[in-house]
Amino acid sequence: TLDAGDADPISIGSVAGVETLTITDSSTTAVAGATSATAVTITDTTSSVTFNGPVTATNLNAAGAQAYAVTMTGGDTITSAVTFTNTGGVTLGDATSDITTFLGGLTSTASTTTTEGTIRVSGGNSLTIGDVTLAAATKYETNLSAPGGGSLTVGNVTGAGNALEINAGTAGTATITSMDEVLFTLANSGNTTVTAAITDATSTLALLDTTGVVTLAGNVTALSLTTTSEGYSLVLGGTNNIDGTTTLNNVGGVTINGTTIFDDGLTSTASATTLGADVTANNGSMSLGDVTLTAGVQL
Repeated sequence: TLDAGDADPISIGSVAGVETLTITDSSTTAVAGATSATAVTITDTTSSVTFNGPVTATNLNAAGAQAYAVTMTGGDTITSAVTFTNTGGVTLGDATSDITTFLGGLTSTASTTTTEGTIRVSGGNSLTIGDVTLAAATKYETNLSAPGGGSLTVGNVTGAGNALEINAGTAGTATITSMDEVLFTLANSGNTTVTAAITDATSTLALLDTTGVVTLAGNVTALSLTTTSEGYSLVLGGTNNIDGTTTLNNVGGVTINGTTIFDDGLTSTASATTLGADVTANNGSMSLGDVTLTAGVQL
C-alpha cells in the first residue's frame, strides 16, 4: 500500500511478485517499468496515475468517482472485467503497435477516453467506452479467441483525422453515437449503428463486412463511402453529402431515407435500392438496379 498524501508524488521503478498493489493517495503516481500483481487498486490521487510499462494483473480497480486520470501505455493484460470510474480521463496506449487487453471486458464511461493502438476484449464480453479522442490510429475488438465477438459501444468519437477500425465479430452488436473527422473502417459485426451525425468532409467510411445491417441514422458528411460485395444491408437515415464517386457493392440491399447528394456520382446495382427521399449526383452519373419507392422522390 502506497500513501504519500495528496501533495506529494509517488515514483516507482517496477512492481513484481505483489499480491495487491494499492495506491491510496498522492499528488501523482508514476510506474516507469512493468507492473505484475494479482490486484491493482487506485483509491485516490490528486492528479494522475501513470503506468508506463506493461501491467499484468487479474484485477484492476480505479475506485470511486475521483477526479484523477489513469494512463496505461505499456501494452497491458488484465484478466477480469475492468470499470474505470475515475473522472479525470483514461488514456490507453501511446503507439499504434500497443495492444491493451481486458480479457473480461472494459467499461470506461465516467470521463473521456483517449486511445491509440489496439484495445481488445475476449469474444463474448463487452467493450463500452464513452466519449473518445483518437490520439492516432486505433482498433477496438471484441472477438479475441471467439469469432462471434461481443457488444461494442462507443460514444462521441473525435478523430482529428485519425483512423478507427472496429471488429465486433460475426454476431456482436456495434453502436457508435457520432464521429467527427474519423477515417472509419468496419471490419465486422452482427449489426452496426451510428446513431447521430458523421461530420467533417475529410471523414471516410469503409464498410468491409457485417452479418446483418449497417445503419447510419444521422446526417453523414464524408469524403467517401465504400462497401464490399458481402451480404449485409446499408441504411442511410439522415441528410447526407458524400464526396467522390460512390459504388455500393454490398448485396443485402441499400435504403436511402434522407435527402442525399453523391457529389461525383452513384452506382447501386449490386442489390435492390429502396428510396424514401431525393437523391442527387451533382457531377457524375447515377446508376441504380431494381428500385422500390417508399415516398415520392426526385433523382
